Amino acid sequence: MAMITKRETAAGKTKYKADIRIKKAGRIIHRESRTFDRKKLAEEWANKRELELQDQSGLEKVRHAGTLIGDVIEQYEGLFEPVEGWGRSKGYDLARLRKYALAEIPAVAVTSQDLIEHVRWRVSGGASPATVNNDLIWLGVIFKAVRAAKGIPLDLGVIEDARVICRQHKLIARPKQRERRPTPTELWKLSRYFWRKHYRDWRNKIPMLDIMWFQIYYTGTE
Repeated sequence: MAMITKRETAAGKTKYKADIRIKKAGRIIHRESRTFDRKKLAEEWANKRELELQDQSGLEKVRHAGTLIGDVIEQYEGLFEPVEGWGRSKGYDLARLRKYALAEIPAVAVTSQDLIEHVRWRVSGGASPATVNNDLIWLGVIFKAVRAAKGIPLDLGVIEDARVICRQHKLIARPKQRERRPTPTELWKLSRYFWRKHYRDWRNKIPMLDIMWFQIYYTGTE
């Protein structure tokens, strides 16, 4: 039950302070307060806030209120980065996401509006819709993984809402299909590159040379 306390300020104005205490097993596990000019406003806020905090996810949001999106990205990297490291593209994308203003937003409080604004800002800066789409894809992957692994109540719905709106307004898009096939000279250069990469670097365990030619001969695509 919230406690409403009336007090007078030095200027002679009346203020009402709403104190909320959440107890578990006889111990206070959370406490917060706000001050209002009117008693009714204090009571309404206290009642609404108590209902929010009765749900376990509400308390978890309070506990993780200081966790920024950039922190969540770092947690994801710490939890799931393989021993041999990310691929070049994924590592670059994650590092890039940490540098944006979006990374400074509290993760449990991010909204679809925040994400849409990020997308609009990226597109206005010259990024292609397909490139910006990767930002939302990676955020979805990161939020889902960290929510499952760490129990942080991250809202995947806001990412999906932002993705739907951005797609409708052509702010994001899938990568364009190739308009031509590689030439024999290009295939020869790729073969030499993958051969050197695979046999000269013992850390590279992916047989890209075999994969490339399998794709060409057995799936009918290039």
